[in-house]
Amino acid sequence: MKRFFYIILAMALAFSSCEKQPVNQNPGGGTTPTGPTTPQEPEKNWTYYYVNNFAYDLMDTYYLWKKEIKAQLMAWTDQEEPIKKVASIRYKDNSGNDIDKWTQVTDDYKAFMGDVTGVTTTYGYDFYDFEQDKENTNRVLATVRYVYPNSPASEAGLKRGDVIVKVNGKDIPIIWQGTAGYLDTDFIYDQMVYSSNCTLTLKDGSKVSMTAREMIENPVIMYRVIDNEKGQKIGYLHYTSFTAESCASLIEACQYFKSEGIKELVLDLRYNGGGAVVAEEVLISMLAPRANVEAGDIFETEVYNTEYAAQMVKMYGPEAGTSRLSFQHDFRFDGKDYHFNTEDANIGLEKIYAIVTGDSASASEALICCLKPFMPVVLVGKQTYGKYCGGYIIGSDDYFQDIIDYYTENHTNDSAEAIEFGKNGLKYAKNWGLYVMFSRYADKDGVTLCMPDGIKPDYTAMDNPQDGFQFGDPNETMLKTTLRRAGFTVTESSGSQQQAPARFDTGVEIKFQRREKPGMVRELTSLPGHRRDPQIPRISNDRYTRAE
Repeated sequence: MKRFFYIILAMALAFSSCEKQPVNQNPGGGTTPTGPTTPQEPEKNWTYYYVNNFAYDLMDTYYLWKKEIKAQLMAWTDQEEPIKKVASIRYKDNSGNDIDKWTQVTDDYKAFMGDVTGVTTTYGYDFYDFEQDKENTNRVLATVRYVYPNSPASEAGLKRGDVIVKVNGKDIPIIWQGTAGYLDTDFIYDQMVYSSNCTLTLKDGSKVSMTAREMIENPVIMYRVIDNEKGQKIGYLHYTSFTAESCASLIEACQYFKSEGIKELVLDLRYNGGGAVVAEEVLISMLAPRANVEAGDIFETEVYNTEYAAQMVKMYGPEAGTSRLSFQHDFRFDGKDYHFNTEDANIGLEKIYAIVTGDSASASEALICCLKPFMPVVLVGKQTYGKYCGGYIIGSDDYFQDIIDYYTENHTNDSAEAIEFGKNGLKYAKNWGLYVMFSRYADKDGVTLCMPDGIKPDYTAMDNPQDGFQFGDPNETMLKTTLRRAGFTVTESSGSQQQAPARFDTGVEIKFQRREKPGMVRELTSLPGHRRDPQIPRISNDRYTRAE
């Protein structure tokens, strides 16, 4: 039996080998969802019903490890708790440890997308570096790592290196389990990240009050040219996230470096966990040698599951899954059209020094991996995170709206039922989303440097936000090490270089599970690879989002 995509044939979805359906395939008939029901919570049952149909259908199409989790897919029912279900079936090793740490369902797609678009309600700061307080061992202290320009945090005077001792008058607590201490993650996110108002008490006794607002977080934190008494010049760019909105700032920075005749660049990716694929493509076109960009050389390749790979080749030919260097960048992202040309911003670099840590992931690792075949890239810092696969971010609202749009325009015997299914999906599964891993990325030769555990640096350096220096200061700990490795010395600037603080002064390990953010994001003008009857035209769709 031929496999069809659910939004094309609302009733008769079946596996290609005529295997059983794991979810109810009669969504529009007004029947009660199958599986366990709770009469007191009928709306939740319907939500689970539509979200499970949505998530299963897309996992069954795109999931990179589809073959490995076939049995779990077959056992999927429409009354599972979707978030837990996807977390439980994503690919694991024989010991039950996640190989895939990223595929997930979210019940707040808008907030999830805010992490990758750069448009979010925020205070505009980032903190980490938790250490146990020497004087009060039941609490921890947090250090500010960076502050976005023109944010509530920057306007309140918060800066890198500030040590937070209280939040809204309360200590940041430790949850003890025997002799093991864990950070209270809910307190941290509820009070310090997702609240509307926040007052921080700093180590020096001062207080900083902020009100969150919706803003575009510009991840181009700063860029400058550093020179010395020998007449040498080197560029410095601190970049925290690959977002579509940052492309203009990246071009501005690279045009400046070009005008200054920069041949070597320090690219600071120490906190960059990923972002828009389109931003990666824009940036790499300005860093790579001009000749390679002009030639349109392949710089990235992708590996898919067998069925999806066949569909991609059928639709796009033998170069399906490859990306080529280009100066012209025209794309649609989050409903907005962008047009950039980077020809006059290609710097003409001869060498890059990348500052990296365990927080450097996804697009950061892909950029490094894909640049190395074209030019020397020296890594300074700590081993990177190791996110070597890419995914689609797909919103349930878009998914169900597409069903309605298609069957409104293309009448079939199943149109009424399909449209009802789409409308009910919009009602009961509103603002859900799926982030599903669909590919492994590699350089032009098929090499994935960060698989499985990240890229090891050429030279080791420790990050120290409390060293007394801001980003771009030649005496900031990691930049100073990098400049030395580049054979570049500068006169000491003012500041109070300090010993890096002990993380756990009492010898007790305090564990913190930082919430995962999605990686690189690219919006497609159409979503390829759907299971479709070839006699039915492919749906034009510019609302789906691809992430890595």
